[in-house]
Amino acid sequence: MTPTHGCYTRMRNYVRKTDRGKTPSEVIERAIDVVLTEGRGITEVGEMFQIPRRSLARYVDKNKNVLPCKQKYGYSKIRQVFTDEEEAILEKIFASSSRYLFWIVTTGR
Repeated sequence: MTPTHGCYTRMRNYVRKTDRGKTPSEVIERAIDVVLTEGRGITEVGEMFQIPRRSLARYVDKNKNVLPCKQKYGYSKIRQVFTDEEEAILEKIFASSSRYLFWIVTTGR
């Protein structure tokens, strides 16, 4: 919000000014693999894949101590418990079960 003569106006059209956090997870995984398997330096690999050095170091440290599973990198939805696929499955389950249990809710039993 920007002040204009004592009152505030809302931002109408937000334009993102940086590409921060937009690195695809496949690129990050390849960079981590290069650091861990080939033994190259984090700074060198970060420059090669255009990933900030500290971010790459954080990803490598996180990946060293975790079992091999799908890691999430970059920004994600705040407090997202289920993945988008799991949410779609749950929506189908709830929609189908609500048809069968509708009479319990409406009759108050």
